[in-house]
Amino acid sequence: MYFIIALFVIIFAAAFWIVSKNKSRGQTINADNSVIFIVGDKNAGKTSLLYCLSNQNSSIQTTNSIEPNQTELIKQNNQSVIVVDVPGNIYQKEQFLNKIQEANKIILVKDSSETSQIGATGVILYNILISIPFQKSRIPILIVLNKQDKEKAYKAPDFEMFLSREMQICIMQFLKGNNTKKFDNRWKTDAY
Repeated sequence: MYFIIALFVIIFAAAFWIVSKNKSRGQTINADNSVIFIVGDKNAGKTSLLYCLSNQNSSIQTTNSIEPNQTELIKQNNQSVIVVDVPGNIYQKEQFLNKIQEANKIILVKDSSETSQIGATGVILYNILISIPFQKSRIPILIVLNKQDKEKAYKAPDFEMFLSREMQICIMQFLKGNNTKKFDNRWKTDAY
């Protein structure tokens, strides 16, 4: 048990060390090629976040996306950033993992009022962290807890506890020799 917890701590420490190392180096990214992927559970608010970032009406009614939504943002220094909202269907999940090397940043969005999909969020994060392109590119990940205004929304410490538990399950399955994408039916659902 202590071995698994230690392994979990090492994985997260390594991920944060990589992110902080990139920041301290003054990462020089060509903004013309900067891409941010917004991923997360179904109905987490990814498209709404995309609309907010693009200064469009954030109160617009959205529906489940079939194809990725994409917009180009112009920063104050006239450099552009492409923001891609990855939909929740299985095909798009696999396509995202295949294109992860194109990302300069990843935003993982979670509906904080919906605890039933926390397993899917853990599997999404785990599959991002173990992907070779992610490990080579050292892509920073921002986890956003959306819909905090809802009555039963859980706060960051609760989410951290739930996510930690789900990541431990993923790590135990990995140590048993199971591929998370294959063993975990939560990855196969439309929960992403």
